[in-house]
Amino acid sequence: MVEFTGERIVPGAVDDDLLHEHISRYRFASGFATGKQCLDAGCGLGYGTAILAKAAATAIGVDIDLGTVNLARANHPMRGLEFSVSDVRGLPFADRQFDLSVSFEVVEHLHDWQHFLVEIARVTATDGLAVISTPNRNYYAESRGVSGPNPFHIHEFDYAEFLDALRGVFRHVRLVGQNVVPAISFFEEEDRSAAGVFRDAAANRVADAQYYVALCSHTGVQASGNFVYIASSGNVLKERARHIRLLEHEVRAKTQWLEKAKLELAELQRAHEQVELELRERSRWAIQSTEELQLRNANLASSLDGKCAELEVAVARLHEAERTVDERSLWARRLDEHNLELRERIAHLDHSLLEATEAVASSIARAESLSDQLDSLTVALEDNQQLRHREQSLLAEIAGFDTTVREPAVPEIAERLRNIVETSQQQAATLELLRVSRWLRLGRALGIGPQLR
Repeated sequence: MVEFTGERIVPGAVDDDLLHEHISRYRFASGFATGKQCLDAGCGLGYGTAILAKAAATAIGVDIDLGTVNLARANHPMRGLEFSVSDVRGLPFADRQFDLSVSFEVVEHLHDWQHFLVEIARVTATDGLAVISTPNRNYYAESRGVSGPNPFHIHEFDYAEFLDALRGVFRHVRLVGQNVVPAISFFEEEDRSAAGVFRDAAANRVADAQYYVALCSHTGVQASGNFVYIASSGNVLKERARHIRLLEHEVRAKTQWLEKAKLELAELQRAHEQVELELRERSRWAIQSTEELQLRNANLASSLDGKCAELEVAVARLHEAERTVDERSLWARRLDEHNLELRERIAHLDHSLLEATEAVASSIARAESLSDQLDSLTVALEDNQQLRHREQSLLAEIAGFDTTVREPAVPEIAERLRNIVETSQQQAATLELLRVSRWLRLGRALGIGPQLR
């Protein structure tokens, strides 16, 4: 059997009154299900969906828990009845698919209950009916008493809030009250006709009901009329008498258990007195033994004190020897560390000396190479100076200097060469003018004047 945790009703694992609160809603809704396409949103173990399926053309129950849905399928194999896994806040059905949509004690379990109501309104046919129930918050909190709030309820409603929430998604809403009340039933065994109902007018306020059952539609809702559900365990006096008999049987059993417990207690009391007597005798023997032990311990303590004094002297000497060993060990470790540092320093100096020797040899070789290069450069400079002197002498002769008299300076040679170049350029320009002159061309034609080429 499935364990009842308080989240879903489990037939056979809950009190009959609680079970019939739920079954009565499905019996009430089945009056609207004849020949209809029905949806049970939040069907749990499917016992209510099966009630609807007996009157409906088809009935589909959905629940978010796969294990629960599998149990519903196994427990209610009926033609026209299906169960599927689905979140009621996102129903996998077409718009306006169902003539009758029911959802009992689901809306208070949801954080986003507004989305759930929108989904119920979406899948309910335009001329269809949605039947939705929830507990009256004010009554429900009082009825739970010391047990406290239901841990599975996220948001509970009072009358006005529930009515406003439903009118936000349906144009027409009627609230019906559901109460578990004491009643007296008159019936015939063969008569299956509808029962007449008398109800005290003082019990007419739906807002004060224990549960609200909402009839919702997009087009209009007719009055449902009074509906009375009489369970198989509806004979209150008979059930009360049965309960009293069970209690009396339990009282007799507990009385027998109490008498037996009294006898066992008396026996235990006698055994306790016997144990106390034995304990007193043993205590007397223990006291005598303790005194003897104390005298013996005193003698041992005196002897032990002498041995302890000797041991303290030996320990002091041992500590002195240990300190000497520790000091010498410390000196030896420090000496080893100093020797290690010296060896490392000598190795470092040897390496540095080797590097310095290699650097000196490299410097000597480089100095010899630089000396050879210097000799070559000296010879080259001397040759260059002779060439420059010869070049200067030739330029001086070109400039018209007599180098046998004196050696002119370079600026003098350059100045005279610039004058020669300028004079040559002027003469060339004059000759060009004369060559292109019309008079000269005329003279040449007449055979007069100089012949210029």
